[in-house]
Amino acid sequence: MSHFEVERSFDGRDYKSIGMVFAYGNTDEKQTYTFSDKQLDMSKAGVVYYRLRSVDIDKKSEYSQVRLIHISKQGTGALSIITYPNPAVNTVSVTVPAAWQGKAISYELISQSGQLITSRKPGAASQTETFDLSRLNSGFYIIRVNCEGETVQQKIVKQ
Repeated sequence: MSHFEVERSFDGRDYKSIGMVFAYGNTDEKQTYTFSDKQLDMSKAGVVYYRLRSVDIDKKSEYSQVRLIHISKQGTGALSIITYPNPAVNTVSVTVPAAWQGKAISYELISQSGQLITSRKPGAASQTETFDLSRLNSGFYIIRVNCEGETVQQKIVKQ
């Protein structure tokens, strides 16, 4: 392994390299790497997408899974979920508020007409849950998430 390139996007599609971290080389031991995005404007609310491009010495590269950070303005107090990609083609991922992670949670996918398409109740919520949309017709849908009496929903578009 040669190095890692840290890439950032504000729309989940167009990524820009924002830094590089050199690798320790090939090893079977667990290694820890850190990188701080010092160029990020934390005063603006929104979603920031990150991924790593790991580059081998022979220049072959591979991308990591996308990770995202939801930045909210101080004092809003509003709970929200993040759905991506949106519009979606085959799958949509749903990220829940940090305060809900590890708690009992339920997900519902609802059609535009209000019909429940599917529901899911994982034992304990992880940060992100992915839904298969490949068998659904194109159109608008609602993802509704419930946790301890609080409900948040987000409209998604299936292409």
